[in-house]
Amino acid sequence: MKDFNLRLFYIVPVIFTAHNLEEALGMAEWSRRFPGPFNPPVTETQFHIAVSLVTLFGIAAVIASRLFRGGRYFVFAMTALNSVLLINAFFPHILATVINGSPAPGVFTAVLLYLPVCTYLLMRTFRERLISRKEYAAALVAGPVIGLAVTAATLMIGMRF
Repeated sequence: MKDFNLRLFYIVPVIFTAHNLEEALGMAEWSRRFPGPFNPPVTETQFHIAVSLVTLFGIAAVIASRLFRGGRYFVFAMTALNSVLLINAFFPHILATVINGSPAPGVFTAVLLYLPVCTYLLMRTFRERLISRKEYAAALVAGPVIGLAVTAATLMIGMRF
């Protein structure tokens, strides 16, 4: 795997958790102030349950891919996770902040952590050919698809409380 130290990927669950904590602090109130088709109002309980489950799922995926499958699977999982986090920085966080004229919960960690870290890791993964180009492309698609499904599922679980 060239000179790239795979341990650099371990920063991703840390920034993911920091971002989700930032969101948890204000998403319920913000979603009531700025409801929209991609931002339905949520209760604090609903969002806290959903964001906790999403965070645990993301961390578990990182650990499982590393422990049970090893190098290439770990890089694939991390590429998928980085792709969804990078997209998440723009949509909804940066876009919602611009449209509503009010910082969306999570926008600070999205800009300060997701943009530089995820961009760097995605570029290095591609440049160093840590996985094949086909695997890289598949991870870029899989990340957002899985991310949307997990987010929707956890929000539905959160609605039950």
